[in-house]
Amino acid sequence: MLNFKNIAAGIIIGTFAFFLKEAFANETWEKSVMICDSSMDDMVDFYIEEGLVPIMAGTGKALYEGGETGEDVVTFVMQDPDGKFALIRYYYNPKRACLLGVGSRTIYDAEAMSKMLGLYTE
Repeated sequence: MLNFKNIAAGIIIGTFAFFLKEAFANETWEKSVMICDSSMDDMVDFYIEEGLVPIMAGTGKALYEGGETGEDVVTFVMQDPDGKFALIRYYYNPKRACLLGVGSRTIYDAEAMSKMLGLYTE
């Protein structure tokens, strides 16, 4: 029996991977540092100690060099009341939690962010 959810996810992931390959055909893949731990409890302790709470999350597939996709992941954006934030990704196989990045200033102004990204100028 075909599972519509899996078929739809496959189509979306395939389309996204093709888009990435086409959109970034002339780009290079840079190495990025991630801090990973096989203990999910250690990551939970980190964001509790830092006062971080989830404000956004998304599920997807890990993205590898060349636009290839891999294992299932969940990525969280965590933030504290002062605007400090962390990007945390959970991998399923093998189970591990990775700290992708941290920051100290969150911007919610869509117009300001669009200008920063060069989406439009005035």
